[in-house]
Amino acid sequence: MKKALIIICMGSVLLAGCGATADSEKNTTTKATTTTTGQVLENLGDSTTTTTKKVEGAIIIGDNTTTTQSTTTIPEKEEPIESDEIKTTTTTAKVEVEKPAGSFSKSDAVIEVNSVKIKPDADFSGLKSSLGEPDEEFSSPSCLYDGDDKTFIYGGVTIYTYPSGSKDKVLEVEVASGNAKTPKGLKIGLSVEEVKAIYGSGDFDGNSFEYVDGNLTLYVMIENEKVTSFGVFTE
Repeated sequence: MKKALIIICMGSVLLAGCGATADSEKNTTTKATTTTTGQVLENLGDSTTTTTKKVEGAIIIGDNTTTTQSTTTIPEKEEPIESDEIKTTTTTAKVEVEKPAGSFSKSDAVIEVNSVKIKPDADFSGLKSSLGEPDEEFSSPSCLYDGDDKTFIYGGVTIYTYPSGSKDKVLEVEVASGNAKTPKGLKIGLSVEEVKAIYGSGDFDGNSFEYVDGNLTLYVMIENEKVTSFGVFTE
């Protein structure tokens, strides 16, 4: 009887042990599984970088790749702005620039008669040989010098001389007509504005211009806005 009880108790112990063992093994297995899963996830966290790509709202996770988030924005096509045609008109204005007035100096006190240049204070004897015999010639005692003052006429050009020792020097040259002119182009018939353009305004009284440089003077007589005569003289 005691033997049977012992056997029954041992059986109970064994059954209890078996049950405990089974439960223990189950718990151990579960724990191991949990541990293994945790380690795997932990290991994946250490060695795996999740890659996320945004494609039409879906997220794709890949292994062993570097995380890159890329968002592409496609702008809406803008319609061209219509504008009125711009016309550019270039206008060129003609501006008249006033020519600077001319000037007068001693070198301008020269008159050309038949290509012979006559200047006050020049020795007339040499000029006379170039000009030839005058149309008319006059002489009279000088009021200022010893000898005779003389007048020589060549067409519309009159030359006055004064005595200087044995020489007759040019005192004045007057042009009343003909083609005689100055080196700068002053001649009979020019306008007032043309005279100003050549020699400047000078001293103008409405009837004549006068230009002076030192002892030499150029005068220009005006009538009806035109040059009627001109000449040079020395003092």
